[in-house]
Amino acid sequence: MSGGLYEVYRRSELALPDLPQVLKTRRLWDTVFTHSALPNGNKVLATLGYRIIATCVTEWLIDADPALTNSELAVRLGERVNEPLLAAFADEHALSPRLQVPKGSPKSSRHSTETKATLFAAYVGAVYRDHGYELAKEWIFSLMDWDNDTMLRILQQR
Repeated sequence: MSGGLYEVYRRSELALPDLPQVLKTRRLWDTVFTHSALPNGNKVLATLGYRIIATCVTEWLIDADPALTNSELAVRLGERVNEPLLAAFADEHALSPRLQVPKGSPKSSRHSTETKATLFAAYVGAVYRDHGYELAKEWIFSLMDWDNDTMLRILQQR
């Protein structure tokens, strides 16, 4: 799935929403870009980030279609909050090259879907920690709008 998703994103005519470059502290920045297998890694921030992403996407989906049933919401949420999609966002924002990985790790460990999704979620968690829910929500909403518009344009071209 992710290979096709990346190709769709690369062909997008729409500008990707900017990555918030607003992290206030060097320590938080370092934590985001430290692989979860290392001490002081990004796993805790990623856990927070996944929760923020799920909350924001849930709100975005309900705003888009207030008549969603609980089961429809669960399905759509699963389509929007998953490792391949979050990894694609990490790729589109070029986050992986900044990631500090354990010495001796294969270079491929930096590029796994799980690692990239964790990195993206950690960045979201850091944005939330530094600037609160509203900025994180604004960014996630803009990513969901971009993804939605990109997919609609691709479908219209077929």
